[in-house]
Amino acid sequence: MRGHQPLIAMRLRGKAPQAVWVKLGQDRQRQHATWPTETPQFAHLTIPDTDRMSALRSDLRCLTGMPIHVMADSFERFEEFVAVLMDWSPKRVFAYVAGTLYYLTEGATQWQEF
Repeated sequence: MRGHQPLIAMRLRGKAPQAVWVKLGQDRQRQHATWPTETPQFAHLTIPDTDRMSALRSDLRCLTGMPIHVMADSFERFEEFVAVLMDWSPKRVFAYVAGTLYYLTEGATQWQEF
């Protein structure tokens, strides 16, 4: 995972961005490297396809209570991410997966399509 260290440090200081954007796969724009200085109100994380979601479980704790925006090329990879993410009770999850928009609000258990 890339871009999470500044977010963890921010959360440890008692601060939080307005939302977190998570790219599953390759982030050609490398926003995970620039968000702390260019857009600190919107954190950007990248999870390459080579990262195992189960190994990231504790690192995703920094997403607790946050609105999350996910971009993924495959629904299978998205489902792997969400299975780990939901352990940390995000406030809302919006997802763009393989051309379809989905959302899940706090306390809901079913994904809704836009």
